[in-house]
Amino acid sequence: MAESSVRLVETGEVSAGELAAVGDRERARWYSEGGERCVALTEQGLLLEPVPTFGPLLYRRIADGLTFAEGERLAAARGYVHLRRLPSARPS
Repeated sequence: MAESSVRLVETGEVSAGELAAVGDRERARWYSEGGERCVALTEQGLLLEPVPTFGPLLYRRIADGLTFAEGERLAAARGYVHLRRLPSARPS
C-alpha cells in the first residue's frame, strides 16, 4: 500500500485573501449536524476550518496534502458528515 502524503498541522491560520492570492479555493465542505461548523478541502489539498463558517475571514489549518477521499475520512472522523461540493475553478 502506498504511503499517505497527509500532513496534520498542529497550528496555523491562513486568511481568505492569502488563499486567493495563491490561486487556491474551497473544493468541498463537510458540515456538522445542524450546520453550525464545517471543514473545507481546498483544490490544493488543504483541510481547513473556516472562521466564521459563512463568509470566512480566516481558516484554521488542520492538514495538508489531502486527496478528496482522505479529506472525507478525516472530516467524518471529526464529526463532519454532510458533504457540499463546490464548483471547481479548474476544468475537469
